[in-house]
Amino acid sequence: MLKNMTKNEFNRLYALVQDKIGVEIGCGIGNITKAISGSCKRVYAVDTFDHVKVEEFVEYVKDCKNVRLIESFPHLASKIFNENELDFVFVNGEQTESGIEQTINDFYPKLKMDGVIIFHDYHTEFFEKEVLPEVKEICDRYYKVHDGSLDSMVWIIKRNEL
Repeated sequence: MLKNMTKNEFNRLYALVQDKIGVEIGCGIGNITKAISGSCKRVYAVDTFDHVKVEEFVEYVKDCKNVRLIESFPHLASKIFNENELDFVFVNGEQTESGIEQTINDFYPKLKMDGVIIFHDYHTEFFEKEVLPEVKEICDRYYKVHDGSLDSMVWIIKRNEL
């Protein structure tokens, strides 16, 4: 199984992205990218590669024909997508309050109806049940639709506009 992700979380993520087109923000070496590429139609991997060499990522996912690399900051990468284009955004990177808010503001309009933004590792310590207060506050303030029940690690904001 993947490091820092329970089997339950991975199974739920895998099901959520099945036959979908989306973005992973903060892909690092590509562990999750490679794993979900087996389920989704296409995944755009967005990262600045400050912590890992881009060549390592490319080598790791070289057999994944449905992975597209975008070496960029998320707020800049969001501009290449049209509104209502994406089924999911998996956020595995930015963990500051302002970064979370910017990611939501940048990518929420890019989601199709019933699309989801999935946050990973937004908790006080791995596998504790307390999610970072600022994540919950932002989710409540902006969209009032979230699900933090699964291991308190994966948060989902569903697009449910009029």
